[in-house]
Amino acid sequence: MVRVFFFFIAVIAIAAGGAWLADRPGALTLTWQGYVAETSLLAGGIGLIAFSFLIILVWMLFRVITRMPDILARIMRERRRDKGYRALSQGMIAIGSGDAKLAARLANDAEKMLAGEPLTGLLKAQAAQLSGDRTAALAEFKGMLERPQTRLLGLRGLFTEAKRAKDMTAARHCAEEAMKLAPKVPWAAAALFEIQCASRDWDGALQTLSVLGENRHVDRADARRRRAVLLTAMAQEKQDVEPEKALALSAEAHALDAGLVSAAVLAGRLASRAGNYQKASRILEKTWRKSPHPEVTTAYGFLRSGDSTRDRFKRIKTLSQKLPHNRESRMALAGAAIDAQEWETARETLGALVKTGASQRVCELMAEYFEAQGDRGRAREWLARAVHAPRDPVWIADNVISPKWAPISPVTGRLDAFEWKVPVESLGAPEPTVEIADFTVAEPEPEPQPVPEEAKDITVAVKVTAPQPETIEVGTEKPEAVEDEDVKVVEEAAVVGEERPATEAQPAADAEIVEEPKAETAERAPDAAEPVAAEESIEKAPEKVSAKSVSAKPAETVKSVPPMAENVEPAPAAAGDVPPAKAAESSSDPHTRVFKKEPIPAMVGEEGGEATLKKRPDDPGPAGNGEDKNGAAPRGLGLFSTR
Repeated sequence: MVRVFFFFIAVIAIAAGGAWLADRPGALTLTWQGYVAETSLLAGGIGLIAFSFLIILVWMLFRVITRMPDILARIMRERRRDKGYRALSQGMIAIGSGDAKLAARLANDAEKMLAGEPLTGLLKAQAAQLSGDRTAALAEFKGMLERPQTRLLGLRGLFTEAKRAKDMTAARHCAEEAMKLAPKVPWAAAALFEIQCASRDWDGALQTLSVLGENRHVDRADARRRRAVLLTAMAQEKQDVEPEKALALSAEAHALDAGLVSAAVLAGRLASRAGNYQKASRILEKTWRKSPHPEVTTAYGFLRSGDSTRDRFKRIKTLSQKLPHNRESRMALAGAAIDAQEWETARETLGALVKTGASQRVCELMAEYFEAQGDRGRAREWLARAVHAPRDPVWIADNVISPKWAPISPVTGRLDAFEWKVPVESLGAPEPTVEIADFTVAEPEPEPQPVPEEAKDITVAVKVTAPQPETIEVGTEKPEAVEDEDVKVVEEAAVVGEERPATEAQPAADAEIVEEPKAETAERAPDAAEPVAAEESIEKAPEKVSAKSVSAKPAETVKSVPPMAENVEPAPAAAGDVPPAKAAESSSDPHTRVFKKEPIPAMVGEEGGEATLKKRPDDPGPAGNGEDKNGAAPRGLGLFSTR
């Protein structure tokens, strides 16, 4: 707009000047060597201007002719430079696309056309790296060190090559030089910090972390976390040599990050060792509220050395009340209750844990509980469940599981790499199928009465019914007796699958029939049926006969016939009694005797009831009545019921 304005001003001025000259005519006379030239003033002015333009044009033509070689050389240089930059850009594209051959060819072309261009060296070095020629790449990067403008670029390239060759000494030297040359460059300080952490140079890492924080390469929260981890690592190394300094370092780390479990556990243990139990408790409780962890409960429980299991139970109970619904609180309380033999608390806590999901640690606690109760069958069952149960969180870093926390990864040397989480491989694993009844907390059963020695050969008073006969294999089991006033009860059951060899004679006790004096025998209906195969097994067995139910009619008794041995004749039965079934040899094994099962009697004093067999008496499994193979009652109480 300004140019247009000045253009119009110039046109107006020229027009005004022309008009002024036209209004004032005059004559212009030129005399040269006898020649006289006369013209008007206006025509003379126009001729003078035209002659000036002609002189300028001739001069310009002369300059063009004399400077033609330089002009041609400049044109060629510009074309060459354009081709060089075009090759450089295409070479960078080839590097990005992974075409090493094309990148190397374009790098050579760019170097020829752009002599002294820094980017050509970078292109050649990257092409050599892409093709795997480490020697050529190192040569190019070392060449960059000679130029001030490419020195930092050469250090970066040498650092990268040193890391690829796993030469940490050279890599650290390059990072230190780059940090001195440009402290504000992020990669130099970050690379030096990483190398210092991997080499466990905690003091140097703290200094480099300060530089990173000052230049705002990391945020404040990340810097506090890293500093806390470094202080914890230093405290772990000094805890046996300088416990006081280690306590100060771990306490500072806890102050920076209260959620760092390892710092709190170390500070609490060192403080309790120094006798400052109040400080140790305060540190562990603060961390427990932010990061519930089993290591915190262990350190809190063993805060005072020499305490009894009951004291530890009280302390763990106090800690668990701060997070009563947390899973770690319940597991810690259950373990402490089992150690202190607080069975009621253990049952309630384990029942709540099982309802929320039986992981491996929960199954192990269940096995420990039943082992302490004397129920080894249930303990083995829960240990078997623990094999396929979902896994609990562990310390894991770079797919490496560690039993304890470490400040750096054992694979990459990365700081604060360990995380408390469930391994990835078990996330998709199906949970074990367990019935809900197995997780039901049962009330304590009354302690069984001791069996007197004189009550082992007493018969049972029963009332006979006549259900369909079943076939069982003959076995023996040690009878169990309970005394109640004048009536004594003996429970006998057959053991499935037990073979007795055929001998010429058995001890007299095997065939002896014991009768209750002054007792009337109940009637039994004879049951005639063909023997079946020896492989068939029973699914039901008579339940335990209580003394209370028998005491209604003490006068009615029946003879109890033990399993018969081969070549031994049974004693004659009283009038109205049913003789025992005769043995028939199995076709598969001559030593196995097959008997027809007698009808299961109903209890005297019960109306129309039948005693059914819930399980094999010698079965120690989880659905049993708690008896072992010798017929003895368990020492403890069952926690879960499968009935």
